[in-house]
Amino acid sequence: AQQLAQADPQNSQWKRDLSLSYERLGMLALEENKLEGAEKWLDLGLATVEEIIAIAGDHPELEKTRLVKLLQLLLLAARKKDDNAILVRLEEMSKILDRFEKEGLFAEDDQVKRIRALFERIAAEGRRDSKQR
Repeated sequence: AQQLAQADPQNSQWKRDLSLSYERLGMLALEENKLEGAEKWLDLGLATVEEIIAIAGDHPELEKTRLVKLLQLLLLAARKKDDNAILVRLEEMSKILDRFEKEGLFAEDDQVKRIRALFERIAAEGRRDSKQR
């Protein structure tokens, strides 16, 4: 997938395949508790989705995919107890979720509802932890 994406950098389908490959590698690394490796692969997956958005333009479905990638990185940051990364991911996700809400996008989408619930729970835990410090 990487060679195809490099051979035709404007082909968003090949980049999508590459992003999925990076995600799978990240999940495998996570299963093996290789957190740094997982972060590398998941970051590459997010960067590839962002490249697709740059090529194809701002489409809600692509932003939803980006939101999923950000959630994966947020959960990894939480597992690593990396407060800075948690804050960065929460901020990025907040922008997307706010846009979806303002524009009435994915209001009935179960996946987005689950992501929003996780986002809110992690954000609330972060606020509670910062008050305890």
